[in-house]
Amino acid sequence: MINTTDKNTTEPKVVWNFSNRNLAEEELRVLEKGMSYNHSCTVNRSKVISNVEYLFHQASKIPKESIDFKKWDEDPDDIANKEIRVLEPKQLSLAADLKSTTEKFFQHAQMSIKMRKDKNLNGNHDDKILLKLSKDLSILITKPDKGRGVVILDRNDYIEKLEKILSDNKKFKLLNQDPTISRQNALTTVLRQMKNEEYFTQQEYKYIKPVGSVPARLYGLPKVHKNNVPLRPIVS
Repeated sequence: MINTTDKNTTEPKVVWNFSNRNLAEEELRVLEKGMSYNHSCTVNRSKVISNVEYLFHQASKIPKESIDFKKWDEDPDDIANKEIRVLEPKQLSLAADLKSTTEKFFQHAQMSIKMRKDKNLNGNHDDKILLKLSKDLSILITKPDKGRGVVILDRNDYIEKLEKILSDNKKFKLLNQDPTISRQNALTTVLRQMKNEEYFTQQEYKYIKPVGSVPARLYGLPKVHKNNVPLRPIVS
């Protein structure tokens, strides 16, 4: 265990190294910054705009219909014969407000990112160190079961401990097939029946209907203060 304290704070930043890898000083320096360290964050404009558009369609109750762009391209002069949606004053006002708020968000986000980059001149070098650590398949870097910090484990040891947890027949059972989709379909059937009986609207049905369900993922968080560093299983 390596315990360090930041010069600007009394909070200790701890790195537990239970692996067989010897950490270089520069690797330790980067890991001490914690699991949430990320100097090179960016804003995905396309994703933000897509989410805002979805919010607009939900709030204004305008169905988001697909447009046949190919047909428009084939005959661009025939716009008069195309169906054009006319927004109501309230919808236009909402669209303008969302656009203004989104632009302000982008401006503040870019300023925040620039300030973070200016304060961290070693960012690119840190990225290379983290990339090198991530490519070492003999280790696994995670967080402790309780509190803050960074834990480095031997990957094989981590897998062995998880397999031991899964071997407990009282808590886990091996299935021949994944029941996730069948349960999703069963729930969808019930929701569709409730919609048909007018317990909720078509729009509400689309919002609550499960789509793309996947089985839960199991991982372990190391109990760093216990002998042999056991794992606490987490189902996410």
